[in-house]
Amino acid sequence: MYSSASRRLWAALCVALAAAVQVSPPRAQADDMLTLQFTVGSATGGTSPGHFIFPFGLAIDSTGRFIVTDTEEYDALDADRDGDVFEVHRANNRVQIFRPDGAIEAVAGGTGSEPGRFWYPTGVAVDALDQIVVVDSGNHRIQILSPAAAAGGPRFVREYGAFGNFDVLDPASEPGHAPADRFYFPTSAAVKPGTRLLDPADETGRLAVVDNGNHRVVVLDAQLNFVTEFGGHTSDDNPPGTFEYPWGVAIDGQGRFFVSDPLNHRVQVFDAGGAFLWAFGSDETSPVPFAADLSSPSAVGFDRQGRLLVADTDRSRILRIDLTAGAGSLLPRCSEVSLSGDLHECRVLTSTGAHYEALVLGGWGSGDTEFRYAQGVAGDALGRVIVVDTDGHQVKVFQPARIEVTDVTASAGPAAGRVDEPVALEVTVANRGGSALGVTLSVNASLPGVLTGDVSVPLGPGAEHTFVLTFVPSRDGDLTFDVGADGLHSTGARVPAAPVTSSAVAIAPAAAPKLLAMLSADRPSAGIGDTVTVTLTLANSGNVVFDTIDPVLTASSGIVTAVDVPPPDLSPLAPGARHLTYAYRTAGEGVVTFSAHVKATYDAGSGRQAYPAQTVRSEEVRILADTAPPITTVSVSEPAGPSGWHRSPFTVTLTADDGEGSGVGSMTYQVAAIQSSAKTVNAGSVSIDVPQAFQGPTTITFFATDRNGNAEAPRSARFLLDSVAPDMGRAGVSPAANPAGWHNSNVVVSFIAGDSASGIASITSPVTVTTEGAGQAIRGTARDQAGNESHAQAVLNIDKTPPVISYTLSEPPNAKGWHHQPVTVSFSAADQPGLSGLAVLTPQQVTISSDGVAAVSASATDLAGNVSTLSVTIRMDRTPPSVLCGTVSGGIVWPPNHKLVPWRTVVSVLDVTSGSAGFALAGVGSSEADNAGADGNTAGDIQGFVIGTPDTGGFVRAERSGTGGGRVYSLMYEGRDLAGNVASCTAATAHVPHDRSDKR
Repeated sequence: MYSSASRRLWAALCVALAAAVQVSPPRAQADDMLTLQFTVGSATGGTSPGHFIFPFGLAIDSTGRFIVTDTEEYDALDADRDGDVFEVHRANNRVQIFRPDGAIEAVAGGTGSEPGRFWYPTGVAVDALDQIVVVDSGNHRIQILSPAAAAGGPRFVREYGAFGNFDVLDPASEPGHAPADRFYFPTSAAVKPGTRLLDPADETGRLAVVDNGNHRVVVLDAQLNFVTEFGGHTSDDNPPGTFEYPWGVAIDGQGRFFVSDPLNHRVQVFDAGGAFLWAFGSDETSPVPFAADLSSPSAVGFDRQGRLLVADTDRSRILRIDLTAGAGSLLPRCSEVSLSGDLHECRVLTSTGAHYEALVLGGWGSGDTEFRYAQGVAGDALGRVIVVDTDGHQVKVFQPARIEVTDVTASAGPAAGRVDEPVALEVTVANRGGSALGVTLSVNASLPGVLTGDVSVPLGPGAEHTFVLTFVPSRDGDLTFDVGADGLHSTGARVPAAPVTSSAVAIAPAAAPKLLAMLSADRPSAGIGDTVTVTLTLANSGNVVFDTIDPVLTASSGIVTAVDVPPPDLSPLAPGARHLTYAYRTAGEGVVTFSAHVKATYDAGSGRQAYPAQTVRSEEVRILADTAPPITTVSVSEPAGPSGWHRSPFTVTLTADDGEGSGVGSMTYQVAAIQSSAKTVNAGSVSIDVPQAFQGPTTITFFATDRNGNAEAPRSARFLLDSVAPDMGRAGVSPAANPAGWHNSNVVVSFIAGDSASGIASITSPVTVTTEGAGQAIRGTARDQAGNESHAQAVLNIDKTPPVISYTLSEPPNAKGWHHQPVTVSFSAADQPGLSGLAVLTPQQVTISSDGVAAVSASATDLAGNVSTLSVTIRMDRTPPSVLCGTVSGGIVWPPNHKLVPWRTVVSVLDVTSGSAGFALAGVGSSEADNAGADGNTAGDIQGFVIGTPDTGGFVRAERSGTGGGRVYSLMYEGRDLAGNVASCTAATAHVPHDRSDKR
């Protein structure tokens, strides 16, 4: 998910802190050890129900169902809904519902942007009604689905959010720059306990959404109304209370927010109002440092016991931290470390004396308790821890180891028991956990006596076993048994069971005294010069006290010599047992047995009485000459990879065999660069852990010595460990993005990595990105010689397309393309959807009012720096044309003989801007009525002129009123220019004079 940080190791850090704070922790509880119960999915991934490609989010509803989001993997080119090109090989993009036993129950979703479909769902949560909240990261939203147990499975109910990011011109912008309902790749969500989403009666519920790309957490109420937000990315220092691409969120019972801040290697805690409280991890602010530094914490959550669960993704581990004891503002410091295989317990002590517990589960790999990038974690009501192993394509379910004594029955037959008579004891023990345990009973009887029978047995997961034991009491009274059990895991961890008390059995006094002698040697064979230990056991199982006991021990052969003989023990022997130990030195080859003659007396009431003497013998002991040294073989718990490197901590076991010799006496070994001198143990086998801290080569020198002093020649074995992935820096981007975070050309992404242990084997070659779009994640992988992988990525915003400019006019031009009134040109611009967006447009408006032809230009620039221009031509003519009228013929009409006389006019239209559009006859007129008195009484005095046409010829009647001063005819014309401006003129009049003297 993120580039690897420097790898400091949990075990090494805890050991260092333990040296500084010498405090012994309390004994671990039974649920401190988790074992793998079952796995869902397959290591290769898949698209069928119950399989995953890259699972991410995890939530558990009230019925114990666990809900997992699944995403997609990249391989071949394909295009998303916005036209962005990605490498998609297999895509699930769905939510899968599993029953508590891991059986698949329902599948919801699929790739898409429609309601109920998803694109890269990375998070999931459930509310008090078991409604499912899916964080649909690639679609920049959350979706609410109906409960998994609802009829027909989960269905779409509601969505919230859309794409939107903070002010990209200001990378240090605070929260508030992005609207509350706009997300930029949200990653996870959490619901406050008790919240009932979409219930109008819920006034206190809260839903928190991590808005990864906007570096914030958005808090909504139960009705999805905005409440508050907190976080932000203010500087490179990232002070407390700010984030750099936060990932996970959890809400505790107090309403506090626990937010993972992976790039700052910490988890931050905020109060219910979003105010910063404290943080822990590599950059911590609490008064007591946390023992385990964090690399890249992603998912956070709480189990049903209120313990915080943290998925430290790059280190492929899960931390379970008990913050419920002591002062809540204090965080843990390691005081002691107990390593149990892959399980690390770290007990811590606060200044108040209260203990916290930090449990670490995991490590890189594919083993039962290993992960390949753990991305999700949750705890259920059964005490189980469920982990999403993203690159492992699986979900792993871990359950606490637990054994239980289910029944204890003591019986002495139909009658009451008696001293020295056996009492049957049956004990049933059940293994309630998921791992095999070696179970050993602890039996405490209320009366003294001798217990016989096998009290240890291996017990598989889910199995039961009934132990059948015999107890011979040596004193009368009520006999009860307190029976407990202790389970031993293969890692060395112990799981205790609570003791159970049997019902009482009445024990009557014994009929007679009873003394039992037993003799045993400590070995079946020995070498010359060895010491053989012989033990004589005297068991008084009667109801009397033996006054004196006088044992005599002898050997059958002179090849042994007594070197340690205890003085005679003549003290009284009460009911119970006494053990006497004798030592003999061997001196030659052969076979020897040991015998003891025991005499005793007791008070029979009527006087002292001798108890029948006993002679007991030991088994044979064979004495052998031994000149050959032992031979040591080396075995490793995990095989190395093809390159000879181990990718996870392992154990080297040295086992010596002395054949028919005297037996292995000791093992001597030295781990180079760790031990300043060799270490010798009196055993035939020794196991040496090569832990996480031993990165690189480790050389172990060793030899074995038998009991006869024969030593083999020292030998050495070399082992290679590299469990730390390569350290990849941030991906290199060339050319660099502009201040707004955008590129306007092709971009080359390159990757670099280093590995201090096995070295780099391969790394992704530089990638040239030509595709336009926002948020393009280019991922690179580095692999070391051991096969460990690291990943780094660059998120690119590429926009090579300039914005598109358009314009509108306040008034459109006429059909000839001309305006005759002032016009305003308004420009607008837009970038292609999904690209950088418009930055600058100038000018936005221009008004043209002057005559002539004008060119108006605008320029637009997007956030990536692409520029486009647009020019608009405006033709403006606000001046009317010049219109002139005149008469060509027929200006004087004489004589007034009542006849029609032809009349022709001439009209001229001139316009220097848009040009003439012609003229038309607008009207005709006469100074006298058409049929006025004293004019001859004729009608139709004006004929042939058609109004509305460019008519310049017609007829007028040569008549006038005899009583008037003469008659005048007139024609009016209108001229237009191409812009639509209008002017008029009146043609020269046709004049009918009153008499000849008035011909003007």
